[in-house]
Amino acid sequence: MVGTRFPLASTAVGLVLLAHAPTDVRDAVLAGPLERHTSHTVTDARRLRAILAQIRRNQYAVSDRALQENTVGVAAPIRSGPTGEVHAALGIVVAGATAAAVRPLRPRVVAAARGITSALGQRPGAADGRVTSAR
Repeated sequence: MVGTRFPLASTAVGLVLLAHAPTDVRDAVLAGPLERHTSHTVTDARRLRAILAQIRRNQYAVSDRALQENTVGVAAPIRSGPTGEVHAALGIVVAGATAAAVRPLRPRVVAAARGITSALGQRPGAADGRVTSAR
């Protein structure tokens, strides 16, 4: 599956990018059909909208078997540009039967994403995602 395209709402990296996407992009994705890949895939737009808001607050996403029954992912935003927009995310996918499989990796993924954000000249902000230039 390396190099394959996946729906934004079915992966941790995709969820981070969707959570921080412009409102019109988010609305377009949520208005379209949300494809079910497993019994864990979120296909209800209202529920997904709430999950995206939580991702923006927490500054990480977990994809719990949404794409495959045996994989779990965690991702965090990478900010860049003059206002600290999210244009990338750092994530990892592991074999797992529940979201607990990535729990010990979450702080490391978030720290690595913040490190990359800092290296790009941004200062990671509070949980609300605000950043300031490090220059």
